[in-house]
Amino acid sequence: MATEFLIPNVGDNVNKVTIVSWLVNDGTQIEANQEILEAETDKATVTIPAPTGGYVHLGPYKVGEAVPVGTMVAVIGTAEESFKNYKPNGAASVEATLAVTAPAVAVAPMTVAVESDLRATPVARKVAADLGVDLHTVTGTGEHGRVTKADVLRLSDVPTPLVPDLQGFKNLAGVTSPQIVTPAPDLQGSYKVSKTLQVLLRLRLLHLLQTYKVSKTLQV
Repeated sequence: MATEFLIPNVGDNVNKVTIVSWLVNDGTQIEANQEILEAETDKATVTIPAPTGGYVHLGPYKVGEAVPVGTMVAVIGTAEESFKNYKPNGAASVEATLAVTAPAVAVAPMTVAVESDLRATPVARKVAADLGVDLHTVTGTGEHGRVTKADVLRLSDVPTPLVPDLQGFKNLAGVTSPQIVTPAPDLQGSYKVSKTLQVLLRLRLLHLLQTYKVSKTLQV
């Protein structure tokens, strides 16, 4: 009997995941614990392993589609089994179940299409909102042009402005900065000038005294 492959609970407060890529093709034989699905939440991208080995038969869930936690997205069994013909515990086949709920399912793709117009992963949307980046200006490098977290971070990076090397520019131009040298006071020279003035004043005083004596003599 085939084993159901369900979307597990991958974190707290996570109610749904977005299918990023199937890591195996429909009908591929796989081993237990082999990673077969890559899904993305609002917080991180995770890979989900198979609970058992066998032939995996994928359900009608495409890349970029949001799937609630607990949804059966594939079955693992024999090569002759298929997802549509799988009957869980004697219930109606998956194909019949999908047919009954067709009106409700038909609305879901329309909602997903509106949400994925920008082709951005949930993590990229959250990072863009936090950084204030307009997703319309981001070029996606993911599958089918989807904008990834790395694309948003790459656009939000602001290059550091280059600081011009003024010294190098001066050297290239052959220009050097003038250096102003303030001479230190010549204390010794000032001392010599002061001594010279003292000698001159003393000679002048002696001359005046001699002139005074001569003048007194003449008066007598």
